[in-house]
Amino acid sequence: MADNKNIFMKKRKSLAKGKQTVDPGENRLFGEGFTLDIQHVPTGYEVSFSAFIDSLSDAYNSEWSSEQVFGRMDPIPTFQNTRRALALSWIVPSFSVAQAKSNLDEVNKLLSFLYPLYSDPVTAPGDVNLITGGSNIVQGPLVRVKFGNLIQDAATGAGLLGWLNGFTMDPDFDLGMFMFAAGSKQKPLAIKLNFELNVLHEHSLGWIKTSDGYRLRGGQKGFPYGTNNPIPVHDAAPQVVVSETDQAKAAAQKALNNSGNGE
Repeated sequence: MADNKNIFMKKRKSLAKGKQTVDPGENRLFGEGFTLDIQHVPTGYEVSFSAFIDSLSDAYNSEWSSEQVFGRMDPIPTFQNTRRALALSWIVPSFSVAQAKSNLDEVNKLLSFLYPLYSDPVTAPGDVNLITGGSNIVQGPLVRVKFGNLIQDAATGAGLLGWLNGFTMDPDFDLGMFMFAAGSKQKPLAIKLNFELNVLHEHSLGWIKTSDGYRLRGGQKGFPYGTNNPIPVHDAAPQVVVSETDQAKAAAQKALNNSGNGE
């Protein structure tokens, strides 16, 4: 992620050389790393925005299947998985015409991250623009998102891997726009962007029992928010014995048969 970010930083520094082109406070915070970084995994391209976060929602949802047994009041639950999904929205402000153009360029690049990487298409001889054959998807448009310690891989501190449901781009017309050539081009003073990220953890999760006690896998850096203070190992835990599904069914059926026999 670093190489492509350095390219963007060079672009931003050249932009900041202009007179009052970038807000000094925003530029200082950006230079100190207060950024939202999004990387397109297939190409390695990355965009970085100043971290004007409007809202962040980090949802953890456990999925269970349940089976009803005749004569048993409570269902028999079976755990399936716990999924994580992020919803994030942020503001991209412009201090000048030059910055408004630069921001729109970055938004263009960001939206292109929703598309996959294809193999080279078959083209007509001598005409690279005329595609005569199809191409195949080489890699889907996975992304990595990094925002401080709140959005990161808990094992490495790098960007959090996942796939996006999509982006929405909402210009703030109340703040106005830069307009040129009798309305032929418009550059918003501020843009609101948001997405939903379905997380793909690259490390194991869940509790395991070791010789020292119980330990949470994947929590070396303090899962999930990187507090550098992982959940401690416990040397004892209350024991709960849960019967297997088939055993529970047999016990329930036996109890039902016994009640029918008047026992």
